[in-house]
Amino acid sequence: MKQPLAVSVAATAAVGGLIFFIARAAARKKAPEPPTDSDVERWAVVRGKRLHVVFHEHAAGREVPTLVLIHGLGGQIGQWDAQIAHFCQVANVLAIEWVGNGKSDRPLGDADYETRSIVEDIADVLDGYKEKLISHSYGCVLASHLYPLAPTSISAMIFIAPKGPPSAHEIASVSSLLKLPTPIVNIFRYFDRRGGVNSKSVNRMLGKKATAELRERQLVWNRENETGVLKRVLKGATWPTQDTYKQITCPVLLIGGSADHVTPLNINLELIHSWLGSSPTPVIVPEAGHIVMAEEPDVVNAVMHNWLIECGLSKTLLGPAAADPGSI
Repeated sequence: MKQPLAVSVAATAAVGGLIFFIARAAARKKAPEPPTDSDVERWAVVRGKRLHVVFHEHAAGREVPTLVLIHGLGGQIGQWDAQIAHFCQVANVLAIEWVGNGKSDRPLGDADYETRSIVEDIADVLDGYKEKLISHSYGCVLASHLYPLAPTSISAMIFIAPKGPPSAHEIASVSSLLKLPTPIVNIFRYFDRRGGVNSKSVNRMLGKKATAELRERQLVWNRENETGVLKRVLKGATWPTQDTYKQITCPVLLIGGSADHVTPLNINLELIHSWLGSSPTPVIVPEAGHIVMAEEPDVVNAVMHNWLIECGLSKTLLGPAAADPGSI
């Protein structure tokens, strides 16, 4: 009887050690201060929380529109690097890391991660600007709820790889996830990242043509996406309905990747397009995955640039129309 007991104790200790190791590896230090010599990186303090933002202000200031970049669940400002570089010389550009992501604060209360709360945080940051919103994935959910709060300020919206209402299977999966202890979920996520840049974790987000550099960055973004934050956001998510999208009266452009395995086109982008009604034909980038704006930045930037001019953003401000992205 002693030998089985010893084995049981050893196995328990081993599992406990693995949980401790993975939980410790997943833990993050307090968000570091932005560089003190940075002219564009700063804190926005809203409702008792510090949100990390990057703001490139045009010489014309508030006389010109501001392009606002809103990332998705587990995202970071770095996913918008190509868009910031493209537009910052010709318009105000404001990128926000909402609560729990990147360098922004990570409060422990569930209420701070509810959709309504995150939307109110973003609205406070945007107070007073004339905006055109560019959002990605769950960021599109936030943008759709943000619009009714400032319909006269938001003159156009771009949804990239938008997330539609969850299916019954997704609802069941989220329910199961929320019941699991966070250390156990961290173990599953640890093994999901095995294989590094070619792991399931990375391949799920990117298409086959993604560069090695982008794959390295995606692995880091996945690792830094904290399980506790993920669970709190999903627990407090309020998904837009058809009526939510019908309230959006400004022009909306939809962009997606044909190889998106996170938000497949047929049950997400195409459904939302049918609900918007007057939205132009969605732009689908061949072989691109979920992070399409980072995978094919030249194509996505050209599409957005030209469409924003069509929506009335001055050619004087934006400069000559971007190169035709060609047949995509």
